[in-house]
Amino acid sequence: MHSGLIRTPTWERAADQIAAARSSDRNAVFEEMARQLPLGRYGTPEEVAALVTFMASEEASYLSGAAIDLDGGMGGAVY
Repeated sequence: MHSGLIRTPTWERAADQIAAARSSDRNAVFEEMARQLPLGRYGTPEEVAALVTFMASEEASYLSGAAIDLDGGMGGAVY
């Protein structure tokens, strides 16, 4: 699994530092960065947890050798 930008406490601390350097606020930093993402938003920890739960479940028992990009379209790969 490859994950993109997931809004976690680590990213919130980074956004706070960027905001402080720009005399801005955290949400403005997130909005600016999200505009660069194909889906226009950060992922959530709950979205990551849902994929991990699926991958660990019996429903994924026939899944093998898969690379799953949970990146909001950042990878941009077309197969």
